[in-house]
Amino acid sequence: MAGAFMSQAIILAPALAADAPAAAAAAPAAAAAAPPAAGGCPALVKLTSMELQALPDGRLKVPVTLVERASTLLLDTGSAFRALKAETATALGITPVVGGEVVAGIPGQANARNVMLPSITLGTLKFPETGFLIAEPGAVDAAVDGRLTLDMLVRFDVDLDFTGNQMSLFLQNHCVGKVVYWQANGLTVSPFFFDAQNRINFPVRIDGTPLVAVLDTNSPNTYLDLDIAKANGLNIASDNMTKTKEVRNGKEVYQRRFKSLSFEDIGINNTLINVMQGAKTAKPAAAAPSAPTAPVTLGMNILRRLHIYVALQERTLYISAGGGPAVAPPAAAPAPAPIPAPAPAQ
Repeated sequence: MAGAFMSQAIILAPALAADAPAAAAAAPAAAAAAPPAAGGCPALVKLTSMELQALPDGRLKVPVTLVERASTLLLDTGSAFRALKAETATALGITPVVGGEVVAGIPGQANARNVMLPSITLGTLKFPETGFLIAEPGAVDAAVDGRLTLDMLVRFDVDLDFTGNQMSLFLQNHCVGKVVYWQANGLTVSPFFFDAQNRINFPVRIDGTPLVAVLDTNSPNTYLDLDIAKANGLNIASDNMTKTKEVRNGKEVYQRRFKSLSFEDIGINNTLINVMQGAKTAKPAAAAPSAPTAPVTLGMNILRRLHIYVALQERTLYISAGGGPAVAPPAAAPAPAPIPAPAPAQ
């Protein structure tokens, strides 16, 4: 199983590929101050942390500063590109333009409206001149100003302590695999790959059956595709299914408790999962026929129990059950100078 995923780990989605040169060319000033670890490579260095705020449905918003305005963005690992609401841009006094070089890789985006923010600050890190799409009306929750996606964070490791409501950004130039600074309650080290929509795909097991899941912090619930479940021999007898009031993409949604959802050594028992026809993630129109689709969408009802360190450069997830205290906090970086924004797509 691991070998199959490793073979796909070299896949790099378009937006992340566009940002990759900036990762090598412009590390924050704190990189030079990182102390060496045993073996010669730098020790783990945390750049900043943010206290995540929970929405009523369990999803999380990130406090940020847009130019000089205190704001919040939805943490959304299930969307391809960062976006702002049109009314947020208006409040900031920034006029959207059509087209430009902010986004590439999704059909039709050349005609999308976007804005270039003079600056955005996450914790103590200030990004100058950062581009955002303007979201379609109703596409972003009323409780936030936009969404924060992984295409902006590709030059960092992203530590998501869901049980502690903490998100931290780390330098990537550390010893490979030396990232677990907290007291992990069990640990799974899992390779991942990006699909055509810039989402993290990684292996999971439901009642022992190996499947592929998308890590989606924008989904309150976890979903399993009905046809894929049947094809993999999962027991989904109708008398164990409960119909919900939810209708998604025109399809009725059911719920079922499974014995377990696991990531190698980490398991969550008696797991409530939504099951529906068509839950499998759809391919973009331009995707190749062989492009992978994930039958499982891993949402916040499961993620909130976990601590996940996303080593973006390694293409590896470090997953533990949440709640363990840090053994020794990683070295705190000095306040860095403003860092360059993610590179615009060419």
